[in-house]
Amino acid sequence: MGEALGVASSIAGLVSLADTVVRLGYKYIRDVKDAEKSVQNLIKEVNNLSGVLHSLENVAQALEAQDTSVHSSSKIKHLYSCQITLEKMTDQLQKAIPEVKSTSQKLKWPFKKAVTSELLEDIQSHKLTMNMALNTQQMSTLIEILANQEQLIEGVLAINDRIEASRIERQRLAADERLRKKLNLLGTIDVMKWQNSNIRLRQPGTGVWFTESKDFKDWASTDNSKLWIYGIPGAGKTILMASVISEIEQTQDPSHGLAMFYCDYKDIQTHDPRTILGALARQLILQHEHAFTQLEAFCEKHHMTDDTQGSATTDDFCEFIVELSRNFSTTSIVVDGLDEITEDRAEVTRLLKSLNKPSGTIKTLFASRNEVDIRIVLEDYPSVSIAAKSGDLRLYVHSEIEKRTKLGKLRIRDHNLKDHIVKVLTEGADGMFRWVACQMDYLCECSTDRDRREALRKLPPDLPKSYERILDRVNRSSKENQTLVRHTLLWVVYAKEPLTITQLLQALAVRPGDETFEKENMTTLDELLNWCSSLIRQKSQSDELELAHFTVKEYLLSLSEECGPGISQYRLSGDHAEIVRMCYDFLSLSEFDGMPLPVTNFGQELTDFNEAWTEFKDNYSFIEYVFYFWPEHVHQSTWSEISNEVLLLFDEKRSSYRLWTFGFYHYTMLFLHRYTGLLKLDDLLPADHLNCVMGPSRPSALHWAAMIALPDLCTALIDRGTDLNAPSVVGSPLECAILCSYAIYEDAHLSAGWPLRDFGNWRWDSRKKVIKNLIVAGASLDNVDVIGLLYRHSDTFEYLDDESDADLFRLIFDKNPTFSVESLSAFLQHTPLKRRSDKHYANGKKPL
Repeated sequence: MGEALGVASSIAGLVSLADTVVRLGYKYIRDVKDAEKSVQNLIKEVNNLSGVLHSLENVAQALEAQDTSVHSSSKIKHLYSCQITLEKMTDQLQKAIPEVKSTSQKLKWPFKKAVTSELLEDIQSHKLTMNMALNTQQMSTLIEILANQEQLIEGVLAINDRIEASRIERQRLAADERLRKKLNLLGTIDVMKWQNSNIRLRQPGTGVWFTESKDFKDWASTDNSKLWIYGIPGAGKTILMASVISEIEQTQDPSHGLAMFYCDYKDIQTHDPRTILGALARQLILQHEHAFTQLEAFCEKHHMTDDTQGSATTDDFCEFIVELSRNFSTTSIVVDGLDEITEDRAEVTRLLKSLNKPSGTIKTLFASRNEVDIRIVLEDYPSVSIAAKSGDLRLYVHSEIEKRTKLGKLRIRDHNLKDHIVKVLTEGADGMFRWVACQMDYLCECSTDRDRREALRKLPPDLPKSYERILDRVNRSSKENQTLVRHTLLWVVYAKEPLTITQLLQALAVRPGDETFEKENMTTLDELLNWCSSLIRQKSQSDELELAHFTVKEYLLSLSEECGPGISQYRLSGDHAEIVRMCYDFLSLSEFDGMPLPVTNFGQELTDFNEAWTEFKDNYSFIEYVFYFWPEHVHQSTWSEISNEVLLLFDEKRSSYRLWTFGFYHYTMLFLHRYTGLLKLDDLLPADHLNCVMGPSRPSALHWAAMIALPDLCTALIDRGTDLNAPSVVGSPLECAILCSYAIYEDAHLSAGWPLRDFGNWRWDSRKKVIKNLIVAGASLDNVDVIGLLYRHSDTFEYLDDESDADLFRLIFDKNPTFSVESLSAFLQHTPLKRRSDKHYANGKKPL
């Protein structure tokens, strides 16, 4: 269920259902010449209903275009009721009326006379409701008529107004500067981003079976209740949870607290227990004024400030959430995707489970796959095994057929084939929306109805086989298409931050050996989505792409050489060498040779520089990503696979070297300005850029290699005879190795002695190797203020019981005779070395 789905999409599904009933009904009337009048009237009314639904779909589409609010969370009962009626008729008619009838076979109307009369009344009632909805001018009114005809519109609008007012109040509180700073100590993640995205992916009318079920109603009406929803991959658990959260929002009163969280395999921070618990606490704080006082007390008790996370453990955070819950009569905690946590998910599950106190008022609802470690922790939880219901699947398939037909993606000539597609996909789905979506994508790629019927006879049995069929199709095309798909998957999975679509298309356009960047060589988004069908999708309301489902990544990780070279080429090995090469190919385009940097003289005004730089990166937007993140991909690559490209890039005679160092310097300075507040934008002087990249005291390639902590590159440059002690505007190579990017900040004239600790343990293992290699090779310590530099990065030097740390300190002491006991004592006075051991992790006492 990849694309945003609205009310119009669900109505389109009902249109398709009604058309199926009409086709089957008229087939019966045609074959049974003396068909009863009541049967003819019923089919005629369904045909009339179909016409009304067609008109209503057009109205809904127009209203949705005007109103971009998220409405699909509503429980649209009349659509659901209409769906049930039409499905009942479809099921019985399909059983009674075969696709191919023998000459001797007599057709029998499948409903008794009384049932036929009831169906006629139901159809007339649905038609009346849909006709009322046709006259609406606003989306909210349309939804309300369809949601519950008996409920006055004013009452519904009051609910919507209350929800909106509550959200506005939370936004107002979050905007309060003093409160915002305190709240940010709990984390800054926005859970509504996931909720809104998932609601947009929901097919309106689906999932009602669960929110109307006894299991959910018992959970919702009982204090301190608990429930675990589990299901197979692709069953729609996350979308169902979004519907549940929306249902709670609409039915709860202000005395009820609600906090939600989505664990997302794509976002590693959503796997962290501190992030999860902090986000839950943050939501509850924004729902009650007294909670801010509780937050201040919690932060003071655990010494939480802007500079330190304090002493609070994850169990402390759990107790804090329980304390916050006492502000409400009841509190619902809803967490989805526990199985998507990559590490310690059993521990995270235990922490969340602990929120249910025997005498408390917190009720918990969790969703995940049925994984052994999660099941063991939740063994005392009532559980519900879910799979997509056939009715929901049928509505989804009908809606997708109508939507794709209108978009020109699906061109079915035989109307009977539509019914066949619905029947085969619904029966073969085994409860998986995701499987159905893959098959719909494949059917859209077929050229003829015959090909589609053939595809329906050879459906893959599960998701892995579905993905394999997609890659087999790619492999039957050109090598260029195979490379396109492979590189796209690498970028979508491994990019340090998502590329924009334009950045991705630029990255994919350049091939090894290309000398110039030609826009004509860029593929299109449509072509990309075509060849990566069912594997990637465009994010809802975003200019970025993402994997279409968690199972896509699992499948790509599972590939091995046993799959054969055609399929195994798409395996996610964890090595970023191809990405490094793509970045190098882009930087090495000959059109950059001789290109003047965005600054041409030391006296250029800042505004002129910014304009020139903006124009440059607008023309080559992918290069901005390369400046920022190329070193990170080098760190995650096998050196032997990328050594040629990296050494060529660090050839000081090449224009690509000057271009990259200029860009790296610029964005490092921008980072300082944007995220630390230690540098004003006016301090970004063009003269400083030129001085650092082209001036007489510019850093050498070894300085830059040490700064980004690349030990293999540093060794190669040392072996080539690079000066180990060359001074520069950023210090010596050794100073660069210790300070990393902060070596550039030093040149920004920051206050002397300012402890720049934000970098923490960034690439410490690699930096240790660089520092050690430099010292062993003969780097002088005479003019290096080791004490001062270590102080600036005191957080880096946590004592980790690591022998390599001890070896490094011994080496520094041996090579620096002036490093006395007195100086070490002074260092220890203002730089507390922290000893970390596994004791902190025992019994859930993980330090935060």
